[in-house]
Amino acid sequence: MATGQNNGMQRFRGIKTHFSDFPSYFNCLAETDSDSLTGTETAPPTGGMGSQRRCGQADLAARGNQCLPSALITIFSREDSMPLTAFALNCTLKMPRDDDQSSTDRMLAELTKALATHDVECETARALAHNIKPGVLSDMGEGDDWPKLRKQILAADIFILGLPIWMGQPSSVAKRVMERMDAFLSETDDSGRMPAAGKVALVAIVGNEDGAHHCHAECYQALNDVGFTVPANGGVYWVGEAMGDVNFVDLPGTPEKVVSMIKMAASNAAHLAGLFKTQNYVGVPAGD
Repeated sequence: MATGQNNGMQRFRGIKTHFSDFPSYFNCLAETDSDSLTGTETAPPTGGMGSQRRCGQADLAARGNQCLPSALITIFSREDSMPLTAFALNCTLKMPRDDDQSSTDRMLAELTKALATHDVECETARALAHNIKPGVLSDMGEGDDWPKLRKQILAADIFILGLPIWMGQPSSVAKRVMERMDAFLSETDDSGRMPAAGKVALVAIVGNEDGAHHCHAECYQALNDVGFTVPANGGVYWVGEAMGDVNFVDLPGTPEKVVSMIKMAASNAAHLAGLFKTQNYVGVPAGD
C-alpha cells in the first residue's frame, strides 16, 4: 500500500467514533484494502446524508453493496484532491543578512521534513525579513508587512511558530507575532468563529539551558486564545547544556528523542488538519 494511501486509511479510521450509526461500513472497511476501494456515484437516499458512493469491491458488494457516507469518502480520498499545507514562521532574532545559520531554521527544517512524509506541502518565512509593525490590528497602515504574513498563515492548514528562547522567554519577535494575531478576537464570523478556527498550530522551540516548557505554555495559550487548535504532542524543542555554548544548529546530528518528538508532532498535526479539512468547528450562530 502506498504511503499516502496508508496515511489516508489511518485518518479515515480515526473518525470512527464520529459515525457510530454506521458500524457496518467500518466493519467492511477494516477488512478491505484501500487500493481496492473504487466507486460510482449513486442517488442520495431519502433522509440520507446527501450524495453517497457505492463501494465497488467484491467483498463489500457481497455484504449488500452498502454505501459509505460521502463525508467519509471525502476524508479517505483527501490526499488526491485536497493536499494539506503548512506555513512556518521563524521568529529568530537573527537578521536575514546574518551569516550565522539559525538554530530555529534547522528545527523548522526538521519539522517540515517530517510533515512532508504525511503529504503536507510546507513553506517557511523569517519574520525579520518583513516589517511587522507593533500593534493589535490586522493592518497597522503604510509599510506594515503583517497583512501579507497574516494571509499566508490563514491560508495554510497548519501554522508553525518557530522561536528561540531568550532570557527564559519566547523571543520578542514571536511575542510581536502573537500580539498581531490578537486582532482575530474581533474578526469573528456569523457563528462566532475567529479566522484561525479549524487551523492547527505547532510550536517549535530551541535554546540553551531551560525554558522550553514555559515558552510552550505561553505560546499554546496565546494561539488557542485566537482560535488555533494545538494537537496532542504539538510542541517540539531542543535545549542545550546549562551555561554551554553549543546550539542546535551546531549538532552533528539530531538527537533520537528530538527526532521522535518531531515525528509525533507532525503525525498528529497532519491527522488533525485532515479532519478539519472536511469539517470545521460549527461555532455558535448569533442569537443562540
